[in-house]
Amino acid sequence: MTRLPADGREVTVSCAALLAVQPVTREDEQRATQALRSLVADGWTIKQLADTTGLTVRAIGRTINVHTTPAPGSTTAIIDALDQLPFEDPADGAASMRARYRGEHAGWDPVKPARAYLDDLAVDRVANDGKDVSLRPAEQHAALQRLAGQYPDIEIGRRLGMSARTVLRHRASQGLPACRPVPAKAPPDDHRLRPPPRASITPG
Repeated sequence: MTRLPADGREVTVSCAALLAVQPVTREDEQRATQALRSLVADGWTIKQLADTTGLTVRAIGRTINVHTTPAPGSTTAIIDALDQLPFEDPADGAASMRARYRGEHAGWDPVKPARAYLDDLAVDRVANDGKDVSLRPAEQHAALQRLAGQYPDIEIGRRLGMSARTVLRHRASQGLPACRPVPAKAPPDDHRLRPPPRASITPG
């Protein structure tokens, strides 16, 4: 296919290339913007998001701040990155902490993986049996919800392959309970162990 631009040059465009371009809807653009904000709330910095998506830092920043809508190719790259990024936080450094604070201050929700990608059998093996099973992001999310409140963060982290600090952060952001230590049982009340009562002395 040949088209003529305004300057009169002939530019050949293959039909396959045209068919490969998928239409992007307004909903896709909004999803891409929301995805970036959720990732920032999870601790991803703009630089990390730019490296992951292959976009520029300026494009990521303007999209997050809604100064512009992402181009079709950018929208697809952002949505693909959201599906590929691991559940584990990118880092615990100062930059990630600032990103989380920014997301919390702006009211951006962290990433909530979709239920459709769950392997319930794998989640059961981790949650019930403590097996070392490689889980996908949504499965880690489901297992965390089931383990929270029943096991300490360090044990949950061992099962999910993340640090206890990461477990604490995700648990707190989702309002999940902490594991309360079980109080030690009191020894049985044995009257034979009690000291004999004092003898009362009656004044004569």
